[in-house]
Amino acid sequence: MRNVLRGLFVVWVVLAGLALPVAAVETIDLAAYRQLAASDRARGIREGREALAAGVFEDAPRERMKLLWYMGGAAIGAPDELALREVVQHLEALNANGQQGAASLAGFLRGARLIDLGQPGEGLVEVLAAANALPDDDELRLIGASELCRAYASAGEPARGVSHCQRHTRLVQATGDVAALARAYYLEASVLSLSGNLQAAIPLWRKAREGFANAGLAALAGRASGGLAVDLNGTGDHAGALEMAREAIAAATEAGNAISISIAERQEAEALLGLGRHGEARAVIDRALARMEGLDHPPTLRELLQVQREVLVAQGATPPELAVVDARIASFGSDATEPAQSGVIDALEQRYVQREQELRIRELEQENLRKELEIEAARQSAQEQEQVAREQRLMALVWGGATLALVLLLAAAGWAMSAQRRLAASLKDQAYRDGLTRLPNRRALLERVQSLVAREPDGPHALLMVDIDHFKAVNDGRGHLVGDRVLARVADCLAAGGPAGGLVARLGGEEFVVLAPGMPGERARALAEELRRAVAGLELSVPGEPDLQVTISLGVALFPAPGIGDHTSWLGAADTALYAAKREGRNRVAIAG
Repeated sequence: MRNVLRGLFVVWVVLAGLALPVAAVETIDLAAYRQLAASDRARGIREGREALAAGVFEDAPRERMKLLWYMGGAAIGAPDELALREVVQHLEALNANGQQGAASLAGFLRGARLIDLGQPGEGLVEVLAAANALPDDDELRLIGASELCRAYASAGEPARGVSHCQRHTRLVQATGDVAALARAYYLEASVLSLSGNLQAAIPLWRKAREGFANAGLAALAGRASGGLAVDLNGTGDHAGALEMAREAIAAATEAGNAISISIAERQEAEALLGLGRHGEARAVIDRALARMEGLDHPPTLRELLQVQREVLVAQGATPPELAVVDARIASFGSDATEPAQSGVIDALEQRYVQREQELRIRELEQENLRKELEIEAARQSAQEQEQVAREQRLMALVWGGATLALVLLLAAAGWAMSAQRRLAASLKDQAYRDGLTRLPNRRALLERVQSLVAREPDGPHALLMVDIDHFKAVNDGRGHLVGDRVLARVADCLAAGGPAGGLVARLGGEEFVVLAPGMPGERARALAEELRRAVAGLELSVPGEPDLQVTISLGVALFPAPGIGDHTSWLGAADTALYAAKREGRNRVAIAG
């Protein structure tokens, strides 16, 4: 798939650097080693091993952890399974000796490799678990944001990575590191490209390419050229894509990276195909496939086979010829996230976002406290100055002017502190509300359900689990902007028809929950039917678009009930009823039990 290839351009451009020969020195320039490991992975792995063998940074565990991180990035990009295992073992040893963050970096590496091997669900769980285990350390939190950005892109879920990429870019901009900012632009361009927003991605690819070139990082500038070629092909600028693809091939050839060469040749072949030069495209794609023989990188091989099929179709290949290629493509399976992992991924993502918001709130509160102490000290100083002014009548005018200035300064500081408090309050609101629908989110729902069960255990209460039927078809057929509009309209409809004193929340994706305190079973069923009919009657299209209507399925669970004694079993019963409604044909209500 096109998305997978663009995800591969993301892989580990943020991870590597340069080492001096360790036989001659006792330390390494980590900044230079990082660039080497990104541009010449084989040499980066070799010099990293030499440094470890020589005991470089043996008494400086944090620097040793960085060296291993950059070496691990090279091992992922090569790929080199043996080197990756060595890096992970060293990081786990550092963790056992108390080095904070080492276990999370090992988890990021394991997750990235799982995604590259076609196990996106397991890989995302590993990466998210590692991000949630990061210590409160600015440098490591920046790595966490970049890894979540990269992982979602490579796993085929770029829309979920956009916010992490944009946050990573903002954090890097504050450091003033030109090469790091080029890497941040590269990552953000990748997820925008994968999300289908090519017009937003193309300027970022150009910024990344220019930034790498200005920093003297030709290999990384070449990879940015490859990413740019992908999106130029996607917008129909095949001549521009051909130029960028050949620039990427030259840089990858100079670095000696077979996978990068093959990825760039795929873009060269697509550009040639778009220009009608079918014979040249066939020669390029055959050469790329031959190079991949013996290399363990299934996503790249699948993408090359898909382009080979396009070339064969353009050349009028027979059905048996196409069947051979189709069979090879089908052998790779799907790159979609495993359904069994989706709930775990959602929970880990929510925990990470809430943790980052709480850390930001705490930072703001600490900043407020510092400002309050400064204001109190200034107030005491003002009082002392006022006393001196009274005692020194002859200097009253001078002291009066100073006191006035100080009062104005205090007022300005007070205004700044109020702004900080408003920001903290806004972040707290964001922690409890869904950004798209402005409904309460999963966290707000769980706290309300737990409180209701503890406060009124005898009930009766009702909980309605709601899911939009065939919502994926809306996203795939009409695009995510229309999908977002559908989610917002359905949310408004549910909120308008929800029970007085109850709660309507977005659980995640296309799932919503209606909590109805004090509502018995028959009223709950009637409410569910009313909501179902209300949503079915929504006209969701706008002028100029084809008609669009959706339906919902609802699962209703009452509390208390046999087998339902706490909030977890209550939510589980409603979820089971929802899936019963879907199995029975959708657009209906099912009652738990």
